[in-house]
Amino acid sequence: MNRPSSTITAAGISGFIAATLLLGIKIGAPEVYTQIPPEYQGYLVTGIMCMFGYFKKEKVLVNQDAL
Repeated sequence: MNRPSSTITAAGISGFIAATLLLGIKIGAPEVYTQIPPEYQGYLVTGIMCMFGYFKKEKVLVNQDAL
């Protein structure tokens, strides 16, 4: 199986970090965490993932023989 593209990797890693930060806020500052609506948390993580995936520069390999 081929490796996933760098944009997918960046999106996945940033989503994991965002979810971990939300967990850290829940543990460290529960009064702040209660101000974030539960139904908004998934949108927040997904938005961060999309932003990192969109702005990550993709490295594209070009076959010079085909040119």
